[in-house]
Amino acid sequence: MGCVENQLDGARMERFFQANGWRLTENPSEADLVLVNSCGYTEALEKSSLGALDHLRASLKPGARIRLVGCLPAINPEAAGEKSDGLKVIPRNLRALNDLINAQIPIEEVEANTLPPDEERIDRFRAAMITLKRGVEAVDRMSPWKLPRGLRQFRYIYDDKAYYVKISVGCLGRCSFCAVRRAKGKLLSRDPEHILKDFDEGLARGYRDIVLSADESGSYGRDRGTTLAELLKEFLKRPGDYQIFLRNLDPEWLIKDLDNLIPLFQTGRFPYVVAPVQSGSQTILSLMDRGYTTAQAAEAFVRLRKEVPKLILRTHFIVGFPGETEAHFQETMDYARQLKVDHFKVHEFSARPHTRAALLPNQLPPEVIRRRAKRLKILGLEIFARSVFN
Repeated sequence: MGCVENQLDGARMERFFQANGWRLTENPSEADLVLVNSCGYTEALEKSSLGALDHLRASLKPGARIRLVGCLPAINPEAAGEKSDGLKVIPRNLRALNDLINAQIPIEEVEANTLPPDEERIDRFRAAMITLKRGVEAVDRMSPWKLPRGLRQFRYIYDDKAYYVKISVGCLGRCSFCAVRRAKGKLLSRDPEHILKDFDEGLARGYRDIVLSADESGSYGRDRGTTLAELLKEFLKRPGDYQIFLRNLDPEWLIKDLDNLIPLFQTGRFPYVVAPVQSGSQTILSLMDRGYTTAQAAEAFVRLRKEVPKLILRTHFIVGFPGETEAHFQETMDYARQLKVDHFKVHEFSARPHTRAALLPNQLPPEVIRRRAKRLKILGLEIFARSVFN
């Protein structure tokens, strides 16, 4: 469940068990061991994870074991409770699986650079986007005309046909709403030599869509005395027909390193960037502790659109943050209308345990959050519809 990084961890677990002689089954009543790779980013995802655990537990044969792994046991240990059975297998501690089965081949030696082709394993939003991508690709192949920008952007959605290269885990942020850091920890950047080895392996295997995997990619290397831009320069030294996708690039780092990133983006190797702004209200953004201003983010996006006009740029917004008034929400609506992006995803705020945002006053009722999220999503569809004819 959850993000691409969690999906890749799930793929690593599968290959780890296979490497140690285990057989995978899709029938839980046959299983000796079941792992539920959970997500706790929102309350809804937490409930889905726990619901899946209870559903599978009811199907087990006598003597079978079931474990709740992934982010949830770290994000909300109280909710996980005995359901994690005392085994804390979280993203920064996958090696705990070695002891669970007395592994001969440790999970540290198992790589996972591709996602399973089964689209039922990914969230509904991404499944819909992948379906749309494949439709757009089919139309593009048959059409004698160039597709409008609004449709072309969906060609750059990554799927199981992409090759994923992990560059880091964790982040340097202190966002007041985010509990993921409890599971992922502080930034830990991989050695550039190992990253480039993975990259070269992907090219050698014929992959042309390379996705850089990170909980927050923009801060890469800051714990090693280098930067994301320096890493991207090394990629560009490789010849070949490939493109690189940048996910989870926090605007704070995009803004700080923009002068170095723009020349790299102008090469055309980086067609797609996701930079989550989260709010168009400066008051709310300050409460989120995001490390930049709405004006700085907007200015960076304007520069990118002007200096790298072919770049597909996407963002995220969080609706219903504690203290968000109707006026604050309207600021986000106005900001979204003017922001130079091709698409944005809307998240409903969910108070996560052990976060500062959960302790803030003026928590909003769920029905208010849902209504505002719906309004912003409708605006996003209107903006997309207009872009189809540009």
